[in-house]
Amino acid sequence: TDPNVFARTTEQLRSQIKLVADNPQVAFAQAYLRTAYPGDRRRVLIPTEAQIASLDPDRALQIFRERFHDASGQTFFFTGNISDADIDLIARYLNHLPADGSQRAERYIDHIVHGEAVKGIERQGMLIVQGEMDVDATKLDPQTRVALDVLSNALEITTLEIIREQNGDAYSPSAGFDYEISPEGQVSWQFYIGCDPEKAKKIEGDCLDILRQYQKRGCDEKTLAKAKEQMIVNYGTNRQNNGYWNGQIASAYSFDEDRDYLARYEEMVRSVTAKQLRDLAKRYIDLKNYAAVSLRPENPDAGQAD
Repeated sequence: TDPNVFARTTEQLRSQIKLVADNPQVAFAQAYLRTAYPGDRRRVLIPTEAQIASLDPDRALQIFRERFHDASGQTFFFTGNISDADIDLIARYLNHLPADGSQRAERYIDHIVHGEAVKGIERQGMLIVQGEMDVDATKLDPQTRVALDVLSNALEITTLEIIREQNGDAYSPSAGFDYEISPEGQVSWQFYIGCDPEKAKKIEGDCLDILRQYQKRGCDEKTLAKAKEQMIVNYGTNRQNNGYWNGQIASAYSFDEDRDYLARYEEMVRSVTAKQLRDLAKRYIDLKNYAAVSLRPENPDAGQAD
């Protein structure tokens, strides 16, 4: 470690913090993290002075060495136009990495918790409404995951149509579902919306109404068809991308799951019905347990014309 480099780096960090401290979107992001993940030491957007002062370069180097001095616990994935000769050369290189068998076993810890808060400065508005539910990972089979992706696309389309185009209440609304199958099964949903701060509460209600609509009847056939078509087009594009296949290989390895179903992907997408989307919405949306975070101005008259 070089104490001079460390001192310069921490001073640069302090200077960067001063530049963004009064940014409304930074304040909003901090409020969101405090709300959705209160007390989580790993989700730090802007460190405090006490956190910066507590940084220990020797400890940081120790952590780095613990995780990278030994390659025996690492797995490598390669995709693209790579010949067997290339793999042989790569293997010879990897074979020279230190691997004394002391790589410690790492385990994933889920630190997700929930809360609710409102935070605001300056005259601009942002809104996040989100919820999540722990589920049995075995229930998130490939067909269910494909259906959740269709539901996510459909929710995005509906949100754009209702909140921005019909009501004119938002600048850039986005919405969708996500899921995790490791270390535990989890399904989450989120709306992320830029809006007039005075309309944030109304838009929050509109978001919940959209979810209730999906729980009651799914979506209309036009929206369903559009959501499916987007996914099929995106899949066609992704198939040409090495990064996509690298992710599929890594996921298949990590979750001990073959991806043979990708050969039937388009068929799986087209088979999804509005009833399936309704059933998924009823199963994975709990409107009694969600978080809403909004950005509001400290001065309601800030930025208004004379």
